[in-house]
Amino acid sequence: MRTKRWNLALGLGLVLAAALACNFNFSTANISSVKVGKDEKATTDTATFGPKDKVYIVATLSNTSDKWKVKCTLYFDDVQGQKSGDKIPDSEKTIELPGAGTATFWYTWGGQGWPNGKYKAEVVMVNEQGEEKDKKSVTFNVTGGSSSSSSSSGNSGDMSNMNMSNDNDH
Repeated sequence: MRTKRWNLALGLGLVLAAALACNFNFSTANISSVKVGKDEKATTDTATFGPKDKVYIVATLSNTSDKWKVKCTLYFDDVQGQKSGDKIPDSEKTIELPGAGTATFWYTWGGQGWPNGKYKAEVVMVNEQGEEKDKKSVTFNVTGGSSSSSSSSGNSGDMSNMNMSNDNDH
């Protein structure tokens, strides 16, 4: 009689373990690096840019064969006239990767160029269900331009001169 109960308990335990294993993800997929640079491969990791420079954010996904969305968003970190932590309007860009690979984003600022200050780029790795798997950020500085965010049209804080794009480079 004890053997039957033990076998029943063991059987139920195995069924439960199998059910949990089906919903558990053992993936080690991650953002292995995020670089900021002046070329599309961020060959030289750069932290300082001029006001007219094109800023490249290059994120590398590793340990995966699954499909992922990689999102990059820019934030003000320490820019005169802007609140630290505020998202730069229209700066979020998304690239879909079919597996491990590189997502390259680039940003420029029109008019007089990037306002002087410190910026943060945040890269997020999202699965097909919309769940965040990994997140990394990098910062960069702009020097040599205007110390405020006014554009050549004189509108303080005008972000309409920002140009952004993304490239999928695998």
